[in-house]
Amino acid sequence: MAGLWDHQNKEWQATLDLAKRYGWTIRVARAHGGRVMKCPSPDAEAAHKVRVYTTGRAADSAAKMNRRLVERCEHRDVTDDLGASNDLLDSSRRYLNAARSLISREDAEEQMREIMGLAHDQLVAAESAWDAAVKQQAEAEELLEESGTDEDAPTLLSNAGSSLRKAEQSLKPLPRANELVAATWERIADLKGELAELRQQLDKPRREVARETSDEP
Repeated sequence: MAGLWDHQNKEWQATLDLAKRYGWTIRVARAHGGRVMKCPSPDAEAAHKVRVYTTGRAADSAAKMNRRLVERCEHRDVTDDLGASNDLLDSSRRYLNAARSLISREDAEEQMREIMGLAHDQLVAAESAWDAAVKQQAEAEELLEESGTDEDAPTLLSNAGSSLRKAEQSLKPLPRANELVAATWERIADLKGELAELRQQLDKPRREVARETSDEP
């Protein structure tokens, strides 16, 4: 049977070799001699058939034409070709997965670097705010010691307002054109402005005041 796949014409031999690789079968023709190849289709009516002659004119052209039929046959055995293709696709998938993992890792590392940078900046800001708060506390303690009072802030502001009102009352009879009197009125205005500012700060939440203090240059 092996001789059925042999042909003296090189073009027909190429066609026979291709058909054999694609799963075609071959038998001796029942009439008119020669051989008949049939594609792998299980449907006898739908199967492609090629008659192979050992002699005849235009053998090269006939062999090439039938080789194209073998190549285009949808019933051909594609197991080997698909296996190779799927191996290549599997390889491509592995490369893509690896590339995606590397990109994801680089993105994660970049995010980690950014987070570390932000954490460092926040730590520096927190240390600076802490130092400012400690300094502010020390200055306040020093001023309190100098004032010799142990009253709370609202009481102190109330006392300051009372003293300012009394000072205004004492200045009203005096001539404003006098330079010393005018300077005293200016001092009262400054102190009233400071009193209003401190009362406003006292009305704010403590955290908001601390934040504003830390933002000051």
